[in-house]
Amino acid sequence: MPKKEKKGHEDLITFKEEAVEILEDKKLWDIIDDARYEPIFVALREGPMTVKDLTTKYNQLNFEKIEKDDLTPQQKKTRMNEIQRVEKTIYKYLNELQKKNLIVKAGKRILIDETGRLTQTAAENLYGRTAKLYLFLGGKEDLLEIPDFKESIPILGKIISLSNDLPEPSEACLSKIIVKIYNILNQERRDIFQKHSEELAEVSKNASYGIMKNVISGMDILNAILNASEFEKELKECFK
Repeated sequence: MPKKEKKGHEDLITFKEEAVEILEDKKLWDIIDDARYEPIFVALREGPMTVKDLTTKYNQLNFEKIEKDDLTPQQKKTRMNEIQRVEKTIYKYLNELQKKNLIVKAGKRILIDETGRLTQTAAENLYGRTAKLYLFLGGKEDLLEIPDFKESIPILGKIISLSNDLPEPSEACLSKIIVKIYNILNQERRDIFQKHSEELAEVSKNASYGIMKNVISGMDILNAILNASEFEKELKECFK
């Protein structure tokens, strides 16, 4: 059982986080990206923490952001007062995140008494992330069953036909090829992050969730280009 020792107490870590957790539900990704919760996930990159330590780190991270903003000293002070959180609030946030299986109780902090013995009576819970890296790679929903997707096809087809001087495409054909490309790219995302989870968790450890969204978008674009020849002939059949 891993231990992290500090003067006056000993942290007993009983939970090992995954390298990468792929989220199927976009609502979970939105929670991680929520301004209330994101500092918790950022703070816990350093390892499991007690509510007290996490509250201190949470406020520190938010204050550092405000200091970088182009605000007057008074505006910064007002903003800091607005976003500062107390332990009771952080504890509430942690409970909500535990219910979503994004945060777990990762162990105990046990105090060392004046004789140098561990005392369980004053043990505090340590909270940690379930994974080093969280990713939303797209759900497994059927695009053809999403109303907005269906309604986008005629507009998309018209734009492509005008920009490439092509006849207007078959909507059924265009829908089919888009779904095929989406599914292939979705599977490629999953394969790469599952196969190389430890390496990608390490290289992404300091990246914000906004940056990771851009990483996924860029990866899709580049993989689509690399696979273009596979789709080109089939796509052109839609515009005859």
